[in-house]
Parts: sequence; structure tokens; C-alpha cells
Amino acid sequence: NTGVEPDIEEAARMTGVDPETARGLVASVMGSLESMPGKMPEPKKQPAPKKPSSAGKKQGATVKHLPAQPGEGVRMLTSDDKLLFDLHLYRMAGDLRRMGPWEYLYENEVFGVQVPGTDLVYFISVMGHEGEFPALSFYKGYEGLVGFLEFRAEVERMSRLYLSSDGMQRASTMIGGPMTIPHLMLSFTDREHLGKEDLAAIKKSGVRFRGKGQWPGIEEIVPGYVPVYPGRDTLVELLMVMQQALIVLEKACQDDNYLQREGDPDETILVRIPAGKGPRFRWKDHYLIPDPEWGGLSYSVDISADTRDALSRLPEASQELQVDLFMLPAPVREKGGKAYFPFVLIMVDKGSGMVTSTSILTPQPDLRSMYKSLPQQVLEELLKLGHRPSKIEIRTDLLFELLEEILKKAGCRVAWVNGMPQMDEVIGSMISHMTGR
Repeated sequence: NTGVEPDIEEAARMTGVDPETARGLVASVMGSLESMPGKMPEPKKQPAPKKPSSAGKKQGATVKHLPAQPGEGVRMLTSDDKLLFDLHLYRMAGDLRRMGPWEYLYENEVFGVQVPGTDLVYFISVMGHEGEFPALSFYKGYEGLVGFLEFRAEVERMSRLYLSSDGMQRASTMIGGPMTIPHLMLSFTDREHLGKEDLAAIKKSGVRFRGKGQWPGIEEIVPGYVPVYPGRDTLVELLMVMQQALIVLEKACQDDNYLQREGDPDETILVRIPAGKGPRFRWKDHYLIPDPEWGGLSYSVDISADTRDALSRLPEASQELQVDLFMLPAPVREKGGKAYFPFVLIMVDKGSGMVTSTSILTPQPDLRSMYKSLPQQVLEELLKLGHRPSKIEIRTDLLFELLEEILKKAGCRVAWVNGMPQMDEVIGSMISHMTGR
């Protein structure tokens, strides 16, 4: 078959494999042959696809929720597939780097891919349009998507309030910051910046990378914990999602309107969904209408009524307090456990700028459990003051939702505010002192 290009369309028709997936697999196999000893003849080039016009473009359905995906009959990987797993994953990473989607897409142009056999959708954002940190973020589920969208909105709001680097420091350590959002990240950096797991996986794949900013790094962010190289099951999900992500990115490069359904509002989100049984999936485009209930988390807060009542009986003082929670960018690893980021619950006297209370919290066993413990912790710290403050100011939605009703029942007036300049100074000073920066 030397010099002969396989008929991918016919092979896909006979096997039932999606043609786009088949083309990606053939590209990976041909790439692996090029790296083998001996000279491989150049295959015949297929003509470049023409840029489709939006007028004749076939559109998928617009839905509010994705149809459920049955788990029966879904084949993830056989023993034979595992031999090609690492090769295919890193070959796609190389294809992505050469494609450079960050040159034509912005971070807010999000699309999704549903994992076959599950209701899990990874929502994908392309980073690096300004020429810094080229990467793809894969936000896990609706919780990840909402976390990302809320973080972007908060950064934009803060950019209007802050003109210094202190504002960006606040953004990186606040509740809802990147380290509190469940997601995967595929980024490109220099070889010396990769961890041992990344280098070992690249070596095993046999795919070659050279040059600065060309080496792929893969990490998983579990909220509150230090990023790690993903486990095998997560990598399998990433493999399937990446296959479709490359297809979407290529189409988006050819058609500026592909990510938005024609005639629909700008809020729709394109999601690739699988149909049929694995591995012969057929992929379809669906356009989701964002639902305000997406990613909504409720916290069943457990507090001591005795502590709340004791606070309500204290005399009220003229003091106005500000309460905040931030992540300390100094990871901690306890023996036998995973490395995590500590969080600091802090109270500051608004009048004097003096710190009245600090408490170190840990995201163990998970971040949600830590959030549930916050109201009781706040009540106990206020009780130590020996009086009730005349007003308590809060600037984050999560803290306000957790504390407003409980503090009001304890006789404290609560107010939501846009900014806390004094608090930012205190947090910046604490981070610099604790991290040595």
C-alpha cells in the first residue's frame, strides 16, 4: 500500500465509525509510522475543506437539557486500544499545538463534549488569545461551567474597581477562583516546567516535542487541592473529549458562526453528543440554552443554636466588621494525604483596618464540607469578641448566602458590598508574609 491513501469515507461507512473520528485516528496512525525507523513515503494530500457558508449550514437541535446517554454497550478501551492510548492522546496534543486555536478563539467562546455513556459534559475554553499561556481548559460538568463563567464575571467586575496588581492577586485567591473550579487543563510550556508524570507519559507515547512552549502538560484540578496528573479513567474521558474538541476547533476555524446556532441568542452553547453504542458512536451537534439552575449548589448548614443565641444576647457595639475568605497559595501536604491549599477566614475592623480574627480552614474531605462549616466558625469567632458588631459587610455571593440569614437571627445587621480596599491590603500583606513573596 506504499503511497496509497486509504479511502476513509468508505471504511467509515462499512464499520459504522464516525468519519471525522476515523480521519483523526488515521492521522494518528500515519503520524506514528513517520516516527518509525526507515523512510515513510508522503501520503497524497486531500484537498483543504472549503469554508462553509452559514446559509446552507446544517444545524443541530436547540435544547435546554441534553438527552440522557445510556451506559449499556459503551466500550471504552480494550486491551488493544490501550496500546494506542498514549500515542493518540499526545498525537492530538501535538495537532492542537500546531492548530493554534488561541489565535482565532477567545476564552469566552465555550463549547462542550459529552462523555459517551454518561451525562457528564466537559465544557471547553481556549486560553491564550493575547499570546500568553496557550491552553485548553476542560470544565467538568455544569458546576465547572458555572464556576468558570462566574469567575470571569467577577474578574471583569474587579477590573473596573482595581487598577493595581492587588486586584489580580485577589482574583486568584478568592472563593470561586481557578483552584476552586473542577476542571482539566492541557497547556503548552517548556520541557523543564513539566512534572515527572508528564515527561514519563510523553516518553511512553513516543511522540516527539521540541522547542520552547511546545511541550504539553496535563493536569487535573480538584477544588481546593494542588493540581495533579490525572488518573487513568479521567485520561480516557479526556481522550474521547479531545477527539471531538479538535473537530469542533477545526470547524470553528473555518466558520466564524459555527459555535452559535443561526437565529438563536448569543447565549447558546454548542455541545457534541454521542449516539449509538461504543465504539461506533455517531456524533451530533446540539445547542444548549443556559439554564439559571445549572451548577447550583445548596449547602445544608449545621450550626449550634446555643452559639447563635449566645451571640444574640451580647451587647451591640458601634464596630463595623468586614468578613472574607481567601485561599492561601502555599500548599500543605499532610503525611499520607494529598497536597491542598489552606483557606483563611478573616475579620477586619472597617474603621481601624485592624485584624480582629483569623482562622485557618482546610478543604478536607472536600471543599463543600469546608463551606458548610463556615457559618458555625463565624459565629464562634464573633462570640469571642464579647459584643455584637453594628454591621457586618460581605462581598462574595457564597459567603453572603451562607451567612445572611444566620447572622440576622443572631441580631447582626448584614450588608453586601462591592469592594473592600482595606481588606485587600490586609490579604495582600498576609499572602506576602506567609509565602515569602
